[in-house]
Amino acid sequence: MSHTELPDPDAARRLISEAVPELGPPIGKQAFALAEEVRRFLDHRQLRRYTQEAKNLIRDVMGASGTNSSHGGSWYGETWYIIGQFYPYPDPGRSDPGGIYAAFYPALRTLDNKPDLWLFRASHYELRPVVDELHKALVKLANNLKSSVPRPALLPAQHPPKFALLAEEVVAETVAEQLAELIDKGVRLHEAVRQNTLPALSWESRLNSEFEGALHPFRTTEIRQRYQKATMGFAGVEALTRRQPIRSSSRQAYREIGARVHPQVYSAYTAIAVNYLAEVLELMPDYTEASGQGKRREPVVYNTYLPNAQGVIVGEQQNFTQNNSTGIDPRAFIQLSGYVGQVSSALGMDEPDRMDLERVTQELHEEATSDAPQVSQLRQLAGQIKDRLLEAGATMAATVGIQMAEQAIGTLAQ
Repeated sequence: MSHTELPDPDAARRLISEAVPELGPPIGKQAFALAEEVRRFLDHRQLRRYTQEAKNLIRDVMGASGTNSSHGGSWYGETWYIIGQFYPYPDPGRSDPGGIYAAFYPALRTLDNKPDLWLFRASHYELRPVVDELHKALVKLANNLKSSVPRPALLPAQHPPKFALLAEEVVAETVAEQLAELIDKGVRLHEAVRQNTLPALSWESRLNSEFEGALHPFRTTEIRQRYQKATMGFAGVEALTRRQPIRSSSRQAYREIGARVHPQVYSAYTAIAVNYLAEVLELMPDYTEASGQGKRREPVVYNTYLPNAQGVIVGEQQNFTQNNSTGIDPRAFIQLSGYVGQVSSALGMDEPDRMDLERVTQELHEEATSDAPQVSQLRQLAGQIKDRLLEAGATMAATVGIQMAEQAIGTLAQ
């Protein structure tokens, strides 16, 4: 599939960033409505008469007290979830999206260090400061979100690694077929949104799970991790349409907020996802060959397991035969490139350094599996990998890679 058939991922990233601020006003409207509900309890007589109703409202809006309490499921927690998911690391907006925490902090503090079930047992006198601060928090948040929330930074553009290994039991053709089907499905969804012919999306939609699931057959986890970075917030958009707030009265309003990101933002995430999967599909021949399922390989099997490398199986090559015109046995170099490709994300390297390491690793793999691998190139590339691993620090993964590089270079002198 050519990329000309795919939606523009750059335009999709811009659309997501521009759409997020639109979530502010409806959430602010909900905050104002809740403030009105809390306001009646500011009257001492009303609070005393309707103490239980006040407790229920406090619990629903910001959670309960006690060491085992959580804000998850509360209106405060859900609102944080709705907005915060769209801010990629290290966007400052992610730490307090829309100023939600800053607005609620004084109110949340009234429940801090309270014993378990304190809210359940509290008298109307004890509830007074909680009600006061909660009302202030909701009014402040409503005003903060009256116009919009800050626009998040664009999601980072990500591309799959040039080198990746399939799990041993996986058939490459099956993975490729699944990728092609999902890409087609995503493109059709995006096109339907563009032409405004898409029926109402199911509240049970889990397209992101399908996309990411297609990458699970890879033993190289980096391929899935990059997808997750590229589509940060996609899972949240789907969850936004499935999650049910505790308060039944707010469920319709909650879904209305979800409707503001469906289907346009949903289709934008789909555009980013299908482009990533299309790149994976284009690289499948390389992944297939690296995993020992290439057509040039004869039925010879060898396995190498390094017990000190945190359980990583390296250099597993099925159906490999020395098949080049130079008479060089490149197996140690293929093992080295396979191992480094697996552990590169676990070395703690800065992103530019890690990308450079993966580039050299891919070059080594291409040279080692070529029809005429050159001794000088193999030695130079393996040496570069060794140097980069030395710079990565004294981890077990790096140490094993250094030893493998030295052993591979040593085979050239034999």
